[in-house]
Amino acid sequence: MGPFSLRNLLAAGTLQWNLSSREPICNHNHERDGWHPFSVQLLLQQTSSVEEDVFLRQLEFLIRHSFIFVTCRRGCLRKTLYARVYLIPYDLANVQGKLRTRDEATIVAPARRYMRVLLPRLLQHPHLWEGEECATTLEPQFLLPQNIDNRTMAEIYSDLPSPTIDAARLASSSESGWPLARSFLAAENIEGLRSQLYPYQRRSVATMLQKELCVSEILDPLYIPLRGLDGQVFHLQPATTELLRECPLVSTTRGGVLCEELGTGKTVMILSLVLATLDQLPSPEESILDPRTVLTPLSFRHFPFAAQSAARKSLQRRKGKARDAEERQIPSLVEILLNYIRVSPEKIGLRYQEEELEDRQLWDAIAANSPFYLHFNVDTAETRSRSQAANPGPRRVYLSSATLIIVPPNLLGQWDREILKHCDSTLRVLVMRPRMALPRVTDLASKYDIILMTHIAFSLESSKSGVQKLHSWAVCQCPGNQSSRVPNCQCDVRTDVSPLLQIRWKRLVVDEGHTAANTNTNFTPFAMLLSAERRWIVTGTPTTNLLGLSFGHVEDPQSQDPECTGESSRNTPEAQAAEAEQQEVELEGHRRRWTRYDREDLRKLSNMMTHFLGVRHFSAQPKIIDTHLINPLLDGEGPRPGAIQVLNQVMEMLMVRHRIEDVEKDVSLPPLTQETVLLDLDPYALLSYNALQASIAINAIDSRRVDQDYLFHPSNTALLLRTVENLSQSMFWHVDSDRMFNVDELVEDTEKTLHTAKERDVPLEDMDLLHQALHHSRLAAENQVWRFMQACSIDVPYRVYNMPLMIYQSWTRSPIPDAQSPDGLPLVVDYFLHSDRMVKMRQIVETQPLIKENQLVEWGCLVSAEDRRKHLLFLEFERSRKRSRHGNDASELAEEIFKVVGTAKRIESPEKLTEMRKELMIAQEKLRVAAEAEEEEAVADIPRALTEDHNSRFEPGRARMLASSPLAVVRVGPSASSKINYILNEIAQYSSAEKFLIFSKSPLSLAHVSEALEVIDVKYLQYTSKVPPKVREQLVMTFETSPTYRVFLMELKHGARGLNLVTASRVIFCEPVWQADVESQAIKRAHRIGQTRPIIVKTLAIRSTHEEVMIARRDMLKGKAARAQNVIDEAGMRHFIANPKFLPPPTTAVALDIPLINIPIFSPTPDREPESEEMIVEQPLTSLPPTTPPPRQIRKIGFEVDKMDNPPSSSSRATKVDGNVEDIPIPPSPNPKKRKLGGVRFVD
Repeated sequence: MGPFSLRNLLAAGTLQWNLSSREPICNHNHERDGWHPFSVQLLLQQTSSVEEDVFLRQLEFLIRHSFIFVTCRRGCLRKTLYARVYLIPYDLANVQGKLRTRDEATIVAPARRYMRVLLPRLLQHPHLWEGEECATTLEPQFLLPQNIDNRTMAEIYSDLPSPTIDAARLASSSESGWPLARSFLAAENIEGLRSQLYPYQRRSVATMLQKELCVSEILDPLYIPLRGLDGQVFHLQPATTELLRECPLVSTTRGGVLCEELGTGKTVMILSLVLATLDQLPSPEESILDPRTVLTPLSFRHFPFAAQSAARKSLQRRKGKARDAEERQIPSLVEILLNYIRVSPEKIGLRYQEEELEDRQLWDAIAANSPFYLHFNVDTAETRSRSQAANPGPRRVYLSSATLIIVPPNLLGQWDREILKHCDSTLRVLVMRPRMALPRVTDLASKYDIILMTHIAFSLESSKSGVQKLHSWAVCQCPGNQSSRVPNCQCDVRTDVSPLLQIRWKRLVVDEGHTAANTNTNFTPFAMLLSAERRWIVTGTPTTNLLGLSFGHVEDPQSQDPECTGESSRNTPEAQAAEAEQQEVELEGHRRRWTRYDREDLRKLSNMMTHFLGVRHFSAQPKIIDTHLINPLLDGEGPRPGAIQVLNQVMEMLMVRHRIEDVEKDVSLPPLTQETVLLDLDPYALLSYNALQASIAINAIDSRRVDQDYLFHPSNTALLLRTVENLSQSMFWHVDSDRMFNVDELVEDTEKTLHTAKERDVPLEDMDLLHQALHHSRLAAENQVWRFMQACSIDVPYRVYNMPLMIYQSWTRSPIPDAQSPDGLPLVVDYFLHSDRMVKMRQIVETQPLIKENQLVEWGCLVSAEDRRKHLLFLEFERSRKRSRHGNDASELAEEIFKVVGTAKRIESPEKLTEMRKELMIAQEKLRVAAEAEEEEAVADIPRALTEDHNSRFEPGRARMLASSPLAVVRVGPSASSKINYILNEIAQYSSAEKFLIFSKSPLSLAHVSEALEVIDVKYLQYTSKVPPKVREQLVMTFETSPTYRVFLMELKHGARGLNLVTASRVIFCEPVWQADVESQAIKRAHRIGQTRPIIVKTLAIRSTHEEVMIARRDMLKGKAARAQNVIDEAGMRHFIANPKFLPPPTTAVALDIPLINIPIFSPTPDREPESEEMIVEQPLTSLPPTTPPPRQIRKIGFEVDKMDNPPSSSSRATKVDGNVEDIPIPPSPNPKKRKLGGVRFVD
């Protein structure tokens, strides 16, 4: 029969040709299957097609070099030739390896190309295999699936199957991992775990235990199965077209990627894994050359047994010099036990016997007897018989049952709290706070179960990575303990090498482990140096496009109510065009071409496997990922057949995650509603936006869109990014105090610009665009109020109503309008104050409630003078930096930085920290008391010392005095930022019952929001890059526990990942987020397990700008294709920004109407006797409709705004004295003809 017997080959499929003549095409011999030998030369005579001629010659090459075997026969009508194709496996037996030694360049490489052409053409149908003519009318079936798989990496990731456990092995196996897995799946209690796991969490932990403890061999995931027509299954590597009868086996990795959906409890899963394997010691690193026996200081020095004697002899530096010649006595039973409980601590429960062992004076000896092994270099055994002069000797590696967990700095405190929440006190945890030094190596290896470190602290240890310094022939000579012969070793202290590198860790866990894919930092190289038996990456988004957005029911109110405030942006022409473009690819049956962004995701996945997880199959041959996995996916014609299946198998081998539908069977999160709110710009912000657009338009026309001066030229990427940032910032609030957006220069050069454009004969559409740009530049340049806003402050100005004119004049930075109507009164104009002035003004009135109008005027003059002095100092400082590398942007950048830093400093000021600590104490005391008594009694029992200052700001008498202030009727109206107006309305409406998370990528926008919250007197916390890490942890704890702080302002890049903020139920994004994984991570800070309220997410965008288009294109691309990292890299977004459109005057506006002085209402305490003065209760803010400078009126139960067309004839203010209404005279306005004041009255 021979090795090439047809039963040893894969019956792959058939080919067929229509014949033009009945001449014979075979020599009438018969092969083993009864068909004729295939003759390419005879068939070439009847072929007229060039393509078929090339294909037949390729077949001849493959037959000649034993890649395939082909037989043929005519059909019954003799018009069709059928050919059976058998594939010859590379591992065919009894061929002396000839199939594996074929020349790569001249034979194997061409054969790969030809096989890629052949395999997709092979038809698999039993009737065709028998050469039946009728089979030609049947639906074709191919060897390789012909269905087009246009799934993206995100869709492949989402389709991964949920973890499954081998039921047969689970029931019968006695390996250490299976009993633990059985206990998890049986919902048995986990010793040391306080919390109950959901069923899906138990399955995930059981799978992780299986991966860690049940190491086995699996089929190589780089091969896919192929079934022949005779039922045999062979294995094909799609990239190399290598076919094997037996699929190679690879060892499983003791670890992987825990990538459960965001908010599904990955932290508690890791803690459960730690508790389930609490006292397990890792095995020494595998070595063929050295036995690497597990030793202890006691056994190494004193035990006479063979393993210990061999270890001592291995340290003999000179051949023949015996160092183990001294007679060693047999160890006592106590010493044997001292050794045993350290090398086999599992299930002994040593931690529970500490007191008893201390009483017996054995605990110190046990603690000092740390297990270790001797680690020789690879060449040590080979050179041991030669001179040892160049041999550095072994290094001592300590074995630790601890888990080293590396977390982002902002999650260190959260992990600490989660451990306290889920685990009992038997778990020994070391939290490495900033600037803490690591303990000595033996303490680090033996005294802790978990070591928590930040990414930064871990990376800093890389400066002490000289592992070779640990190699030495020296033998410890330290004396023994007083109560035993265990050496009291003091010679293991090394300051030049990190203790982390002297330990063989049981487990290394990296939270938010997608950072492990970056090989350009110290983190991953140092992690590779670390010796860890089991490695886990914990992340909800392994790469940019691998994310889940579906856990928890997501509602889209826009699909139900298209007229709502957050109107849909998915029906824009741009969105429809982009979606049609994507659908065209699918409808035409083309394969989707994977892009460079897909390559980036694949590269990150590769780095995780090879550099961090150390998957043997890939780390031993790093190039194999490129040749066998990445390149087939990135083929120019789309992924090659089988390439996506290989990717799926590789991901399934490493990743532990449940499908969304399987998670939702066990746990249901509150509904998540996402809404896009489209707003119009305020008229003054509109001038800035159109001025910026004018600059972009004139640049495009002037540079003809090709020169290096063109903003979108490749050499101007940095400038373009800055311009897009300014454009985005202008939709929140942005000033250009130095250049005024170049409007003066553009207006001055109008004639020159138009003349140049006409000379160049620019197209009509560009001429129209140029006229529009110059028109909008002129509108901005001629608006004096806008110019003052640009020049006087970076802050957002607010409209104010009912303020006495003299006070306004002394406190405002804006010009005073002097245009008058025929009756001598000012025309309807806007009066603006900046937030810092209003807050300062309110602080003065609250500290001096009886302050007079003239005193407020004097205060205003002093504050204005001080501001001018500071501004002059700032300008002088900036003039000295004008020649710095920042160039003309120095002043603008410095002012923004000063503002952001100033806002952050307010967060870490002593006063703010004291306030936060007091609120934290109040919250903790409430929790403590509530745990001991009923909730109603608990609130009453809170120590008075903690709460006495909480409402002291509004004593009854002070409230009456505030009501008589000249500023009592002042109202704060809409600001010049429509986004701030919307945010303040939302907070005013909902903050009394719900907490807010407000995200922005711009620290400057968050600084504006923080000042707005100070204006409306709402307590907030801020989490940005300018806030020190030591303060961030306290911010999170305070926000989660204190009811006082209602808003958390979070910089997107710092606050979007890892934090648990379930006390918040409303999320606002100040601008659209292009990267869907970042947005999803931010939302999951609140929408996660533990959340009880429905989550409302609102994204603010300006109508008809790139923000609206960004949302449309992002939603269209979500889950369909890899997306550009930067907005300007995406073709649709780049096109929109490069073709500026000017916005018309706004047709809608966000109303805002709040009191400057928030005077609380009077309300008697129901459970106490009335006193001489009534209790004060703070009144929550309410959102009010826009009105023309609104007067106020007072109700018995609170203040209410009401429009009064005719104020009282005499200037008076009503208040309540002993239940009656009395009028208190109001000082007249300095110029009553120019200002109309509203009245205040008491309403029964």
